[in-house]
Amino acid sequence: VRCRGKGRKERCTPLAKPSVAVLKAKCATDAGGSGVAQIQYSLTGAQSGSQIVPGAAASVAISANGSTTLTYFAVDNAGNIESTHTLTVNIDSTLPVIVPSVRGTLGANGWYVGNVTVSWTVTDPYSGIASSTGCGPATLTSYTAGTTLSCSATTVAGLTNACNRERRNRGELQLVEGHGGARQR
Repeated sequence: VRCRGKGRKERCTPLAKPSVAVLKAKCATDAGGSGVAQIQYSLTGAQSGSQIVPGAAASVAISANGSTTLTYFAVDNAGNIESTHTLTVNIDSTLPVIVPSVRGTLGANGWYVGNVTVSWTVTDPYSGIASSTGCGPATLTSYTAGTTLSCSATTVAGLTNACNRERRNRGELQLVEGHGGARQR
């Protein structure tokens, strides 16, 4: 699939096995007939558009996140139209969204003091969440510095993200976020 990433040039990207059905290229033929004049296709869903391509082969770039249906057929030089074919392409190039929620007594400068309860909301709007680890609610009751609560999630497309909450000095808690692990501030 050809796509254009954030701030990147157009590139060809292999798609994760669980997120996309196997794409099969098919060239039109008209053996013994008048020859293939054109291929017509349309895209609906996450990406839309249509085009008539002269000849027996067409290339279609689908890059939008979500589910796109490609509908296509060939027309020969005699005007005969083949049966319509469809292919659904599912793309998810976004990390899962992990949003922590903290309940407790808020101290100075954004730090929590005393007991706190951390819960997590994990979502992915395109392929969904395949698995998550450590994302259940937890209550910190001791004043142990360096205690970290982590939530990591993986989408059906195989993309992983993590979010951490770390208890530091004297029971203070601060959000420490990162992709694949904690980054201290």
